[in-house]
Amino acid sequence: MISPAKQKVIQIEVTNACPHRCSNCTRFCGHHKKPFWMGLDEFKTAVDSLEGYMGMVGVMGGEPTLHPKFEEMSEYIANARPDTVPEGRNDPIRDFADYRNRNLRSMKKKRGLWTSLGLGYYRHYETIQDTYGYQCVNDHTHNGHHMALLLPRKDLGISDKDWVKYRDACWLQKAWSSSITPKGAFFCEVAASLDMLFDGPGGWDVEPGWWRRKPRDFGKQLDWCEMCSACLPVPTMEANASTDIVSPAMAMRLKSRGSKKKMTVFDTSRYDPAKYDVNSVCEPYLPEEGDAARVSTIKSIRPQKIAAVIVCVGYDDYLEQTLRYNAGRIDTIMIVTDKDDRRTPVVANRYGAHVTVSHRVHENGAPFAKGKAINDGIAVLKEMGFEDWILHLDADVILPPDFRGRIDQYVLNPGCLYFTRRWGPSDYRTLSAFLDELDAGAEWGYLFERYGHKKEARVEGREGNDLEHLPFGYFHLFNLRAQTLAGRGNPYPEGSSTAENDDRIMGFETYPEHKVVSLPVPEFDVIHLPHGRYQENWRGRRSANLDRACRKDFVLSNEFVCVRDCTYEGRLYKKGETLTSQRWNVPPHFRRLEVAV
Repeated sequence: MISPAKQKVIQIEVTNACPHRCSNCTRFCGHHKKPFWMGLDEFKTAVDSLEGYMGMVGVMGGEPTLHPKFEEMSEYIANARPDTVPEGRNDPIRDFADYRNRNLRSMKKKRGLWTSLGLGYYRHYETIQDTYGYQCVNDHTHNGHHMALLLPRKDLGISDKDWVKYRDACWLQKAWSSSITPKGAFFCEVAASLDMLFDGPGGWDVEPGWWRRKPRDFGKQLDWCEMCSACLPVPTMEANASTDIVSPAMAMRLKSRGSKKKMTVFDTSRYDPAKYDVNSVCEPYLPEEGDAARVSTIKSIRPQKIAAVIVCVGYDDYLEQTLRYNAGRIDTIMIVTDKDDRRTPVVANRYGAHVTVSHRVHENGAPFAKGKAINDGIAVLKEMGFEDWILHLDADVILPPDFRGRIDQYVLNPGCLYFTRRWGPSDYRTLSAFLDELDAGAEWGYLFERYGHKKEARVEGREGNDLEHLPFGYFHLFNLRAQTLAGRGNPYPEGSSTAENDDRIMGFETYPEHKVVSLPVPEFDVIHLPHGRYQENWRGRRSANLDRACRKDFVLSNEFVCVRDCTYEGRLYKKGETLTSQRWNVPPHFRRLEVAV
């Protein structure tokens, strides 16, 4: 045995609640009538007691991410034990097992997390990646074996002389950890678990330096070793069989305490130590594939739900073209319009989208307060119980085929804002042909080569859609649980009275720069339909109707007609008067003329 000071890890056991019932679990999950939950103050005391300890401090369960104070605990240990965090933690991760093995396996870190993934991990994903540079991830879906722990040596007939040799050479106490539970500090993690399971007297006081004790100081805690068979040659069981191997006496003892876990009773009268091996490796529970088997499935931490919020005021003609594709590519779609738009709800209902009316989109005379409309759509989703991924999407954008299926291939960090690249036909003249080919099932790679512009610059006054790969509001994928958005009454910026600025603030100022991340392209390229001159619709719909604009004999004019009396640039215009202007931001009291050629 060794002093805790020489162990590579000391665990803080925050709970023994766990969704799994793994065979021969070192925390004996499944045998308890109810789980324990370490208090936040107890956790802080535990962390503080380890000041000066040079190894890793682990946060352990059960499944620790289920703890209701997990966020607060993580924040405290991060401040108390400064450390580096993993590379690539904000990137879309296709192979999570590879990500873990490349970035999260160094035992030289000061903070560690032991987890089986699941919805708790999903809920706290951002905090976990920002806090724990080491993560012992094991989803327990593989067929690795766990050795029997509840075959007491006396039940097996092992002599006192042989027992002391086995005990003092225990691989688990040497290779792994001491533990702190709400009942005190222990020289061994299994001793701590047995004390909790059988209502023992508790451990040492959790005070600074407790971990400096040497084996000669372990005293009465060594009595727990009498009940543990980790150091002995004993049988093993597949971890996912959810069965503990126990002696007959131990089975009776556990049943008397109300255990409901499945048990295989071992015939101790026929025990032959020569049939079994004494473990000598630090991770005997993994199958032959080793670390590659830790994560067999990541479904629980991939995006669970995605809802699109699309603001559409007078844009029903575009919505008709885009929604017929997008409706089958996302979980939920919320269309936000104003009280006077009668056509948009008809289109939305046709494709099964939800509709809500924003009463703030024109608040205080605003021509088109898009940020407020976005937040109004999100508010309705929250009322519906939605608290996951939001995709703000423009009404003139088409998602790639099988968008939802593609997203399901990745683990995304909910603390990030994800964006993607857009392209599309350059003008109205090519739009009809483009849509015809899209309807015919043309591959996106072919469409990109034929219709996608290659120039990657934002050009003032441009027409059409240059290839663009920036975090503007045509595509913002973000999670309502992001720490960046915590405490904000409205997640999306809404300081502008037009569509000019709120999306820029969201993409360039709201999130830390390292948390604004592109999805992989061209896999997540979106199509952006032409919509008139650049910035033309930022103050509300100004461009021509899509059906008319696609006519071959139609061109846009620089002539505007006044639809009601107004003052513009110091001059009074009467209804019916015309104005010639090259500018995009002509007031909404003017309508652009259509010219046939």
